[in-house]
Amino acid sequence: MMTLRHLLPTGLLTLATLYLAGAAYNLHRLDIEQALVCADEGGLLIPAAAQVCRAYVFQLRGTADDIARLQAGAGMGFVVQGRASAQHKAELVAFFQARGLDINQPDAQGWLPLHASILARQPDEVAILLAHGADPLRVNNQQQTALALAQALQQRKPDTKMQRIIALLQARPAAGH
Repeated sequence: MMTLRHLLPTGLLTLATLYLAGAAYNLHRLDIEQALVCADEGGLLIPAAAQVCRAYVFQLRGTADDIARLQAGAGMGFVVQGRASAQHKAELVAFFQARGLDINQPDAQGWLPLHASILARQPDEVAILLAHGADPLRVNNQQQTALALAQALQQRKPDTKMQRIIALLQARPAAGH
């Protein structure tokens, strides 16, 4: 005779299976930005859901349509931002760059990915972008290089994150130069 104690593990397994099946069914309806938000390991309350979304992005996304949509919108800046670990961000940048997403193209508002990460005071993002070929000599719409922007921000509001960004930029030659 089955008791409640015997049914509990089976019930939890069934619920987990149904949850994952529902998630898989709904994933194909997400656009690439939504899939990336879902895959952001720091963005969801349920870590297993982020893992499922992450696997989905790496296995089934990165199509020519996804690249075109990202390039026309938020670009590589969207890929590198979020609450995920630096390792996860670096993997995503490499994944999308290998499929044609331009690391040096401005987003729809004119922000270069490197400049956006500097403005957000995110040294890990700056390091990732530089490691993948972001050009620190490209200028933004105010004709500032990445270093000039970082120095201006540091002058206005000094902090250790911006000091680290400046050090990264000073130590890194421009891509292709």
